[in-house]
Amino acid sequence: VTVYENPPSSIHAAPWTAGGIPPALAAGLLFVTSFQPLLFNVGQSISKLASLLGPKSMKSTYLGFLADNRRFLAFGFLMALCSSYGQTFFISVFGGEIRTEFGLTHGTFGLLYSIATLISGFCMIWAGSQIDRIDLRTFSVTICIGLAAASVLTGWTASVFMLGMAIFALRLFGQGLMSHASLTAMARYFERDRGKAISIANLG
Repeated sequence: VTVYENPPSSIHAAPWTAGGIPPALAAGLLFVTSFQPLLFNVGQSISKLASLLGPKSMKSTYLGFLADNRRFLAFGFLMALCSSYGQTFFISVFGGEIRTEFGLTHGTFGLLYSIATLISGFCMIWAGSQIDRIDLRTFSVTICIGLAAASVLTGWTASVFMLGMAIFALRLFGQGLMSHASLTAMARYFERDRGKAISIANLG
């Protein structure tokens, strides 16, 4: 195993990363993985509250709806939450460091971002339609893996071209497919309380 005391210039890591992955991204992933048990515990508490108050008083309320559908609503909420990694507000947090690292002006970086977003939007026409052909579990796992790979690529990018590919993948799998899966699943599997389901998922 070769240990570099001073890494050669060919090993290029962006200065805003720690070990190749942005600290905010690592914190976000830790938050998401630790949030599911919390949602489950909250759902259990809601179920107990519903049983105490009685079925009639809870039938048409948000608490009763949450209690009866806590697992699937948690899926929609978390998918919407994870789409933040591809949203403009999250990527812009690192905009200054990215421009400095690659010597980009505001206009050049904006152009690169716009092109990557536009191409990902065209790809959504095909990729988004696959949710009608593929099992939801398979579709969700695929886009989660894609978003994770895009996040790692963003931390390891060493050229403007790789940066464009990373932004494209973040926009496609994050802002595009994550949000698409969350809203489509809620609209498809809830009929009577579709509005409630979508509103809860959008909290993410």
